[in-house]
Amino acid sequence: MTYTVKDIAETLESNKELNIPTVIFTGAGCSKSAGMPLANELVQDINKKFKSKLKSLSDEQKKDYGQCMSQLVPIEQKALIEKYIKNAKINWAHIALSSLLKNGYISKVLTFNFVY
Repeated sequence: MTYTVKDIAETLESNKELNIPTVIFTGAGCSKSAGMPLANELVQDINKKFKSKLKSLSDEQKKDYGQCMSQLVPIEQKALIEKYIKNAKINWAHIALSSLLKNGYISKVLTFNFVY
């Protein structure tokens, strides 16, 4: 089954009228278009900049975001991500989501992106 923008708008309007909380789930698409890297891009960055920290990992583990990040201390994780955050730009998805939140059409936005 496919839904149109009109279908989604009607659902949001109905949920608002009935006071039904609506949660929006976002992922890498919102972040990538804002200038944030994908997990595999971060893995490449970690492998390049923190090679000595990854010595205990197998070649396969060195391709895994969680495995690579777990080898860094929090300050290193923060430094890695912070440079991207400083250059990130707000995009139309952020503007649309904030408008929906402000006007009571959605109650929460959850993202499956990383946090440092």
